[in-house]
Amino acid sequence: IATDRCITTDGLRQEHPKWRRLKDGRLVFGAGNTWMAAWLTERLDLGKLFEDWPAHQRKEEETALLIIADQVTGEVFELGTEPVLTRILTPYCWGAGAHIARGALCMGADACQAVEAACRHCRYCGFGADVFSLIP
Repeated sequence: IATDRCITTDGLRQEHPKWRRLKDGRLVFGAGNTWMAAWLTERLDLGKLFEDWPAHQRKEEETALLIIADQVTGEVFELGTEPVLTRILTPYCWGAGAHIARGALCMGADACQAVEAACRHCRYCGFGADVFSLIP
């Protein structure tokens, strides 16, 4: 699994990691609203993710998407606008450069190469890739 390091706030591109390791060892990746992703990740780490689900998480312009990956089991889950974890079973792409990364994957790229392609061709992606293995 791979992610770029670009966040955009108030129209400014900034280098910032989009992932965090939880206390239980799982990796969490954020897409969409940066601050909402950070808040949801903190709630997940505290074991309180589904308590008081924020109404504004359901609004398209304010929502965040979390990708939760377990490096021990190789399982990957997506959390979007509703308090439901959806298991991801096939290669998938998220975020602003998803269409570019998906095209690169279809042409035989690995996850890192797909993110690098998005960094080259999407103005909201950049600053390199962070790559993690999910093979137990």
